[in-house]
Amino acid sequence: MLFILDRGKIAMKRVVEIIHNALFGVVQDRRGGIATFLAATIIPLVAFTGLAVDTARGYLMKSRLSYALDSAALAGGRHMDDPVKRDLMIDKFFHANFPDNYMGATITGPTVVVNPGNNTITLDASASMSTSLMRVLGVNNMEVGGNTEVKLSSVNLEVSLVLDITGSMGGQPIIDLREAAKDLVDIIVKDSQSPHYSKVALVPYAAGVNVGAFAAQVRGAIPPAKPMSNATKTNPVAVSATSHGFADNDKVYVNGVSGMWQLNNKFFSVDDPTANTFELRNESNSSNIDGSGYSNYSSDGNIWCTVTGCQYFRFTNANDDLQTFQPSTCATERTGADAYTDVAPSTALVGIHYPAPNNPCPASEIVPLTSDKTLLKDAIDDFDALGSTAGQTGIAWGWYMISPNFGYLWPADSQPAAYGADELLKVAIIMTDGEFNTGYADGVVAQDSGSGSGSNSYKIDKDATNGVAAQHAGHGSSYSQALQLCAAMKTAGILIYTVGFNIGGLTEAEDIIELCATDPSYVYMADGGTELAAAFQAIAVNVSQLRLSK
Repeated sequence: MLFILDRGKIAMKRVVEIIHNALFGVVQDRRGGIATFLAATIIPLVAFTGLAVDTARGYLMKSRLSYALDSAALAGGRHMDDPVKRDLMIDKFFHANFPDNYMGATITGPTVVVNPGNNTITLDASASMSTSLMRVLGVNNMEVGGNTEVKLSSVNLEVSLVLDITGSMGGQPIIDLREAAKDLVDIIVKDSQSPHYSKVALVPYAAGVNVGAFAAQVRGAIPPAKPMSNATKTNPVAVSATSHGFADNDKVYVNGVSGMWQLNNKFFSVDDPTANTFELRNESNSSNIDGSGYSNYSSDGNIWCTVTGCQYFRFTNANDDLQTFQPSTCATERTGADAYTDVAPSTALVGIHYPAPNNPCPASEIVPLTSDKTLLKDAIDDFDALGSTAGQTGIAWGWYMISPNFGYLWPADSQPAAYGADELLKVAIIMTDGEFNTGYADGVVAQDSGSGSGSNSYKIDKDATNGVAAQHAGHGSSYSQALQLCAAMKTAGILIYTVGFNIGGLTEAEDIIELCATDPSYVYMADGGTELAAAFQAIAVNVSQLRLSK
């Protein structure tokens, strides 16, 4: 006998008849006595138990089948104009969500029916599995069926994908992330960009966000060195540099001098400056630089400023020692009145980044909004895991990439639409595998940054400039900044999905995942690569704007 469970209706008339006959047939036959009756009731009791167990298994299988069909139809719907790719995506997502031999089932389908006239795809599939206890009634197999239809109901879609590529993502996690992110791109970005477009921007983050060639525009240009034209063999050495702009006791760094090589690669204090000259004292300004025994100056020489924003930043570290860093093409958090806004960098620059030797700027750069799936997936394939977690900067750039205020930076096709435009959806997807632990002061990791952000020798002797908001007392600056940015993004009308990857037990990370999301239905927790892939697929399906029509 075949037991059919389809669309929530149980065809079990025959089962009930068998139980009825078994039970009441014994009751009507009094000759066997009570013992015979009790013995006979075992069969219907087993049958009822089997019915409950196998029906539950059937509903579980049907639920899984329905989810697999929905996911497959939505994935295939993104490729309505390419039948080969459409069917490949349907097959891929169906079998990813309903694996072969799931619960021992034999799958038939899915069959695909496309109606170009009304822009729909209909999928049908069924699955048959063996029963367990219901076999005593002669019911050996159970079959469930599923059907779904999707209709393309599109809007313009701008998605920023904010991805954690910090050191803790090394090994299998970064591999899992690459695959999951590429699958998401395949679903969200349509082959046809008409009549509506669907674009994705990438924001890989670690100790900062690498903005590449846009660095000078967003965090300010690095001032060039002042060219040296002469240096005297006197006590003190007198340096000539036209319109140098240095003030008394400014610290400078000198390199590239020909002839008077003794000045190279050293820090000095400026003394007695005029418009075009100044004298050299030692860095602590305690004594003159006596050049009477130096070699004759020949030519060249670079004189660099050494404050934040300069090529060589000289600072006191958290161990009270002097340290020197050079800037990267990464950006860090914006400070001041516009710290938690998306005003253009021409109005308020974002933070410069001075990386420590063992906590570099990630090599992977941002990718502005694009519908070029090859470009996006090639960039994702290049992700490497390294560095600490300045998640607040990742979140900020997730906003900036879909903000019209930053649009002037990007090529025309990558410029975000205005807020509130008709038929437009702006979405940020934020993924992390741990707690945000890296805040900044003057572009260097702050001394109050959390565990995992580096040693004190590579931290500046200042707390994070942005500090901790009153409502986040007891937490770190990175946490506080992240939540303020998320709140501002949601106010701007951006939908936020969050994904926590292997973060079990990390309270602050869990809080950020839960509090940053638009609402609890936008939160995904994933343990392991399979769950991460499933989370990204689910999010992609949700934002794809394909509507299940039945």
